[in-house]
Amino acid sequence: MRHAPLVERFERLRFQSLWHLNVDQDELKRLESEVLIGHPRHPLTLNHAARLALPETELPSPPRGLSGVASAFLDGDIPAARALLKRHSGPRISVLQGDLALADRDHKAAEPHYESARSIFGAHPPLLARLARCALSTKRVAVSTKLTLEALSINPLHGSSRALLGLGAQSQGQQLLALPLYAPVRVTAAGLELARDMPAGHRDIWRAWYQADANALPLDPPKATAHRAMLNRWRTQAREPGPTDALCAQLQAWKDDGLLGAYQWSTNLSPENAQEFRDWVDANPTTLIRFWAQAIRNKA
Repeated sequence: MRHAPLVERFERLRFQSLWHLNVDQDELKRLESEVLIGHPRHPLTLNHAARLALPETELPSPPRGLSGVASAFLDGDIPAARALLKRHSGPRISVLQGDLALADRDHKAAEPHYESARSIFGAHPPLLARLARCALSTKRVAVSTKLTLEALSINPLHGSSRALLGLGAQSQGQQLLALPLYAPVRVTAAGLELARDMPAGHRDIWRAWYQADANALPLDPPKATAHRAMLNRWRTQAREPGPTDALCAQLQAWKDDGLLGAYQWSTNLSPENAQEFRDWVDANPTTLIRFWAQAIRNKA
């Protein structure tokens, strides 16, 4: 997984803060804002968005007194970190023991530590993703897929789980559908934004549609019903397929399967609508698993 330098810098400072090391909190907040705006679909950014939206799905904060272990870990001195960690115990320590084993690429040694932590903490996406990584490293793709689907059913924003689900699919000659779906149109508070490469005739039709039916666009991308109305108008006036035909077809397919809500939550979950999401999950406990399972596609 390739990391953007800005994301790497933010993740390092966030780790230091989490493990009670000295950090410039103003710089951390600045980097947080830049990462969320500039790299919103990076797996590590999605991990952070996931914990902001649903903090209860994150692992408990580590105890104090482990700054020496964390410093050695950051410096890549795994033997020193392990030696210091022997003085401590507990489920959160088990997670760190697993992380140290992963840093040594010893996935078989890491897995029991994570399983021990799961027996205490239960299912948390960061822990399930660690177990999925162990399973994938030993070619247990079905196990890894099951774990990542469970993680995404708890928090659909979790970036590491998305990445691992994609890697598992690739190992089977498949691919994970890229989300959010590409749409050449964004509706913002300032109005309609159109892709620069859109043909002029298409741009005129989008503008006419927006002016006639702006109130039908509360989501980005717009609701499936609004897409269908636009597509019908497009075909009537332009008499040619448009770049959103596939988008409309996919949204309609999800609507028919009862999965459109899962797509919307997987792309629009935030702290502001988190309680509504929790209520939705309680009423639809298996929908996100079905959605993400269907997002695994055969390569064209």
